[in-house]
Amino acid sequence: MLHLILAAMAATATPDPYQLFSRARAYWDGQRYPQLVDYDTVVDVRDTRGERVERYASAYDARAGKVWVDPVSDYERAHPASGRGVGFNLSGAAQPAPDQDFIGVPKLAPNYSFTIGRFVPFSSVQPDADVVRQVRDEFHDPNPHPATAMSSGLKEITAVVAYRHTYDIAYAGDEVVDGVDTYHLRLAPLHVDGRYRLRDLWIDRATYATVRARTVSNFVDGPGTGIPWTIDFSDVDGARYIASESADARYKYGGRSYDSVDIRFENIRVRATQLPFQPVPFSAFLILVEPSL
Repeated sequence: MLHLILAAMAATATPDPYQLFSRARAYWDGQRYPQLVDYDTVVDVRDTRGERVERYASAYDARAGKVWVDPVSDYERAHPASGRGVGFNLSGAAQPAPDQDFIGVPKLAPNYSFTIGRFVPFSSVQPDADVVRQVRDEFHDPNPHPATAMSSGLKEITAVVAYRHTYDIAYAGDEVVDGVDTYHLRLAPLHVDGRYRLRDLWIDRATYATVRARTVSNFVDGPGTGIPWTIDFSDVDGARYIASESADARYKYGGRSYDSVDIRFENIRVRATQLPFQPVPFSAFLILVEPSL
């Protein structure tokens, strides 16, 4: 009888939120990505003109930590009459040409973790046991479960580092997100410097993969820094990537107001050759980038 009572108590015990956060970080730090990938960055907006979608051919070099993007979207190529450039309204304020970059040129990596994990450039160095132990001790986690490496001969990224205690974390309950049983965590930053933007995390109960995150802001510059966002994640060929980033409030940019803005990463695939890196033209009205980790 006693063992049944103890089992029932264990089943209803509140999980340690710091341990859950540690396991989510261990999952990210256990991810393995191809060195070079191609993908489409898709910007989907809706306003009084209806829904419009534009796609930017993009690529990422994991060794260098660099993103390449073609600054001219498919939408702009299909609407050449508008041209690329900057116009001015009656008040003299700059605004983008009518069909140019709905929210700016998205120079974004699809494996960004929003500071849940830590990016370290491609390295063949194996994780140090003392560093791993320090991470576990900090978050009271005796046995994190990192993700399984990709089963291929591709070059991989490895990252295990120590973290400062950056958030007050509370367990908000169990929830089902897109059919996945998750732990829901609420986070309050201890350091207000723009990097610690997480406010909610939904972590897969079975694998500790991040299923969804909610941030107080997004990007380094522009309107996205002033509104909250919801980010959904999914697996592609055994690795975790961003599936979509959705603005949770009206998005105002260049004299326009969008009812909704969604950014998606589609057609992620391994690239066989080196990237043709080149700077985005200076004439681009706004370049969307994430804060460095």
